[in-house]
Amino acid sequence: MKNLLFFLCSMAAVSGCPRIDVEPAVKLSLPEGEEYFHPRFDASGERLLLSRQNYKGLYLFESATGMLVTISEEEGAGYSPVFSSDGEKIYYTENEYIRNLRHIKLNSWSVADGKSELLQPATRTLSGPVVSGNAVLYTEAYQLKSASAQGVVAEKAVMVAIEDQKLVLYYGGERKELNPYQGESYIWPSVSPDGKHIAAYAMGKGAFVCDQEGTLLAEPGRLEAPVWAGNKLLAGMETADDGHNVTSSAIFMVNIETGERTRLSPDGIIAMHPSVSVESEQLAFDTPAGEIYVIRYHIKN
Repeated sequence: MKNLLFFLCSMAAVSGCPRIDVEPAVKLSLPEGEEYFHPRFDASGERLLLSRQNYKGLYLFESATGMLVTISEEEGAGYSPVFSSDGEKIYYTENEYIRNLRHIKLNSWSVADGKSELLQPATRTLSGPVVSGNAVLYTEAYQLKSASAQGVVAEKAVMVAIEDQKLVLYYGGERKELNPYQGESYIWPSVSPDGKHIAAYAMGKGAFVCDQEGTLLAEPGRLEAPVWAGNKLLAGMETADDGHNVTSSAIFMVNIETGERTRLSPDGIIAMHPSVSVESEQLAFDTPAGEIYVIRYHIKN
């Protein structure tokens, strides 16, 4: 464990490492009196998906016009929505209760005409959608599926999911359970943009990065809700609470090769649930008051 890549460099700045410059956070102008949470950028950074508390409803915010469009008002719609790689469609789930048991269905929504389409009827074993290259993938009954019209999964398609609190890798037609920490439960999984590395959070250990065999490569530790900001950077939140409510939270960006941490969110704001647009170098976050902020950052070598 002591040989992990994360510990090869000190936590101090390392000569030759990228420097991250941060601009002031900007609060989005959203309808007065309304609360929004869980922002998700498209690839360009020009659009954001927002939800209500507890992931109820899904809304599209256009940065250029300030327009807010309702996609869904249903429960679960804001839990794991994604844009297609071309930004033309949005894929999202909705909860449906059958005999008092929660089922999940998968839909797509067209940005061009605002029409929704049911892609996968409600089932007990449906995962949220993820983007892998040009494909949108999901799992159902422990099988990897594609949300495209053809439904064909590419040979090298990569997806990670949490199933019964276990970390599971899907690679093409293969399903593999990964266990970087014996006996741990996992949340917040994602694959790096180049498809080589996996980030997640072990409940008793913190954030980590591993390879496709489950071999640990980095341990950023206290970094909740980690998301990739390129192939070498993770963004996440560090929170504190009083046992009932979050009392403080800040967004940090961590270099997984050196361990260097850069704070992005300003003092005095409880910043949570980051989302990153790598292309536009923007990060969005919400606050417990239902406000959405956007920060521009610049990575300089």
